[in-house]
Formats: sequence, structure tokens, C-alpha cells
Amino acid sequence: MNWEINEARQQFSELLAAAAKEPQLIVEGDQPVAAIISPELFQEFLSWQQQRDGISTESFAPRNIEQTELINFSDLIAQTNLEIKRLGWTNDQGRQHLLTTYGKRSRQLLSDEELMAFLEYLRNQPTPE
Repeated sequence: MNWEINEARQQFSELLAAAAKEPQLIVEGDQPVAAIISPELFQEFLSWQQQRDGISTESFAPRNIEQTELINFSDLIAQTNLEIKRLGWTNDQGRQHLLTTYGKRSRQLLSDEELMAFLEYLRNQPTPE
């Protein structure tokens, strides 16, 4: 699928989710500017490139991190979406909490640690009756 730059920026978590299934092309007008692919496809590309060119892919490989430990940012965003819906929060309520707690207006601007802390905070809130 092709994404205009602004669309990709606004729907980044959806873009990442789609990239997990198939490569996504980001375009400006009719010109491709970037492609988003899954980590698995990227590793396949690096292996192919290494075989073709005899170069090392070591600089691209995660260091001392098991694949299962890698944080999937789009999954965390999706989980926060569910919790926000459960709580019945509006976009303004969520934005205000992010501003007050992290000084950021959007979940996409949070670090992995901040996003996980936000998700934990949401999970610990009681469901409104």
C-alpha cells in the first residue's frame, strides 16, 4: 500500500501494523520517499545483501537483545487504545494526561519505557460503571 507522508505520520501505528504483513511505501506526490518493512524482511534483506556483497550486517543487528524481548511499538499503541476505550476517555483527556505526566502531546512521541508506563497506568485505572 502507498501512504502519503502526512497520512503515514498521522497513522503511524496503523502503518507499522500494515508493515508487519507486507511492505508499505511512503510517497510524496508520485515519488517514493521511503519503505517500511517488517524486521524479519529486513533481516532477510541483510542476509541477501551480505551474501551478494560479502559485507557484515553486524551493525544492523540488535545487540544482547532476544527477538522476543523487542518492544512492538504498534502493539503497545493498540493496547493503550483498548484501555482508553475501556475507560471512556476522550482524546482531550488522553492528551492532557500525556502533557501533564510526560510533557508530550501524543503517544507516538513517548519512548518505549514511557509508553509502557502509560499502558500500566491505564490498566490500573478502574473501569467506570
